[in-house]
Amino acid sequence: MMCWLIGLACIVSGCKKDSETPGSGLIDNDESILVGCDTFALSSILRPGEYIYTTPDSFLLGECETLFGTLHADILTQMVAPEGFRYPDGAEVDSIRLFLYYTTWHGSGNTPLSINVYEMDGEVLEYAGVYSSEDSLSRFCSKKTCLVDKPRIVVASDPTDSVYNSSTGKYVSLVTFRMTDEFRDRFFAIKDFSTQENFNKQFKGLYITTEFGGATILHVPEISMAVYYHYDYHQLYDTTTIRETDVKGFYANTEVRQINHYELINTQLDTLTVIDDDIDFIVSPGYIFTQLTIPLRHMSDSILGEIGEKRPYINQAKISVEILNYYEGTEAERPQEYWAQPSEYMLLIREDALARFFSSNELPTDTCALLQSISIDVDSLDVTHYMYDYDLSSLLTHEFRRREAGETLPDSLTMVLVPVDVTTVQSSSTTTSVTAVKHKQTISATVIRSANIQDNPMQLEVVYSGF
Repeated sequence: MMCWLIGLACIVSGCKKDSETPGSGLIDNDESILVGCDTFALSSILRPGEYIYTTPDSFLLGECETLFGTLHADILTQMVAPEGFRYPDGAEVDSIRLFLYYTTWHGSGNTPLSINVYEMDGEVLEYAGVYSSEDSLSRFCSKKTCLVDKPRIVVASDPTDSVYNSSTGKYVSLVTFRMTDEFRDRFFAIKDFSTQENFNKQFKGLYITTEFGGATILHVPEISMAVYYHYDYHQLYDTTTIRETDVKGFYANTEVRQINHYELINTQLDTLTVIDDDIDFIVSPGYIFTQLTIPLRHMSDSILGEIGEKRPYINQAKISVEILNYYEGTEAERPQEYWAQPSEYMLLIREDALARFFSSNELPTDTCALLQSISIDVDSLDVTHYMYDYDLSSLLTHEFRRREAGETLPDSLTMVLVPVDVTTVQSSSTTTSVTAVKHKQTISATVIRSANIQDNPMQLEVVYSGF
């Protein structure tokens, strides 16, 4: 076996197509291990993402024109019930205010947009429910009940207020809404905070949308609502009436169900292809992916033709997806046409598993969905390259075993590059485990080298062996 490992290392170091039998002088020919490598062409196309399953940790709100079309984003969110809370006896409500905190924006920071708030009056969001970005908003809100006295006109670069975040040392911009007196009285009348489920039946949540302004999308990490009230009380053995004022906060966070609803208007897939067939795009939140086609049958025929009757093993099958728009400078230095930075994580997944993987909250496996973060390589000319590197060896070996078992191998295998958000946990001092993978909910635009380009295309480099 050591002979085989040494021979394999020599071959990986640089052959286009070759086959060898390392150690053939030491073992009988019929028992020899044949090792070879080959490079196979891929094809790539842009495909619409159609929809994504939405489980946001923060929100996008607004509308903005991009190179890829016009993105519109709305917010649907429940509020956390303060379980066990009771207003003091005799308490009376003064006002209710809603607060939207935003940290950054995309598009123009100087163009006004109008934000309005409605009460959700349709289906109650289920915490464990699976909701996609294509779900009709009318399922959850009819827009009959407006909850603010008037829409707020917001200019992102000129916030109406801000609060200081001591943990980051930065100010967070804030938009404040005064809720209507009708909603104030009705919401204050809710007294059952025994469970989140009971509270959701009494108040289904908020629908927040923009109604004009097509140049700005806000990044909203936090939403809260404050109930201001007062009550009177007497101190013991004192007839003096004391008036106390207080406030109760209600929060939108991951303890309740939230949906960020996205719509891409006038998707420019055809235009993007015409712009440059040498590059492909992967854009979130979830409306443009890149689809790769792997010539499965041709690969199998070629490898079996080299190893004859021996059993095939795929030792390495590398696809390097090179990123063409990664910039280490500030956002202001980034070229306008690329709009946003690449996704930190990219999933390469079988097309036939795409919907099931996200709807069932699956984790990556090496025979279905491969997860990679951005890696860095410096070439001999001291040029830095950024890429996602995938090894499909287990997946391809699994596919070739189907042929060995008598199944008909399909002509090709279709896989899709999908931007994702990843949750990890430190399982030891040296090991980090992935605990959740979901569609990327925030804005990213990854420009990659196409598989169709003539000069240095994306391709599949395979090292195989026959036993």
